[in-house]
Amino acid sequence: MNEFEHLNEGGVERGHRLRKAIEASSLSAYDFVLIDCPPSSGLLGVNAMFASSELIVPVSGDYLSLQGLSRMMQILKRSEEISGHRIRLWLVSTRMQLRRKLTAEVRKRVLKYFPSRVLFTPIRENVALAECPSFGKTIFDYRKKSSGAEDYFSLASDVLERRVADGQE
Repeated sequence: MNEFEHLNEGGVERGHRLRKAIEASSLSAYDFVLIDCPPSSGLLGVNAMFASSELIVPVSGDYLSLQGLSRMMQILKRSEEISGHRIRLWLVSTRMQLRRKLTAEVRKRVLKYFPSRVLFTPIRENVALAECPSFGKTIFDYRKKSSGAEDYFSLASDVLERRVADGQE
């Protein structure tokens, strides 16, 4: 896993810099600090895992996302070994086309293999969600009455309340 090769150059301590910077900053006064990382396993993502006590991984409603999730689980396991601390995993179903059989099958499989780890609210595929980044706006600023905004608002409640899907969907 080449994402960890960089840690050899600066040692494991290099991986803890972000956590230490957050702890030393005014951010430590907040209940949550969200670190949004690109979907890669580079040094930024690894450092974010080292700095985190919890990880939210988006899983879209297609089979390729299951392969990505498998890879992420390998990276998470290795991050925990290197960092010396457990990271609580949460999964969120994204880009869900709820009428598609494939989408339902993927969600069912994720629920089966990750019981009590899948947040309750699936994020439905939505045009406004696809458009808002091109306008430099959040979904709440771009189209606050869209299904995408409703889903993300509900997801925020899921995170706060630790509300998970029960697998009976």
